[in-house]
Amino acid sequence: NKDGSRWSSPEKEYDYTPRYTQLEAARQAREFITDHQIALGEIDLEKLTLTREANKDELGNLNYFFIWRGDPREENGEIFTPQLTLTMTQGGQIVHFSNHLKR
Repeated sequence: NKDGSRWSSPEKEYDYTPRYTQLEAARQAREFITDHQIALGEIDLEKLTLTREANKDELGNLNYFFIWRGDPREENGEIFTPQLTLTMTQGGQIVHFSNHLKR
């Protein structure tokens, strides 16, 4: 804009150094969740099912997606599936975390 304001933040820089394989990154993600129980709450990953995905963008930057899901259950007449999601770059940088284990 003419006044110098903008509608979006500057683009963030991420670490895409080819440091971790998907399995190594999964271990890092699990350690992050375990090591941050005070901030995240007690999360028993053994009771959740892990789905792993990877996606490379047009520049060759690789992101790993880790999704832990619990068993679907009925709450207030609706089906709710608890889910914990963590996205990490190949360089080990966490770029997204969401905890939807409880409503």
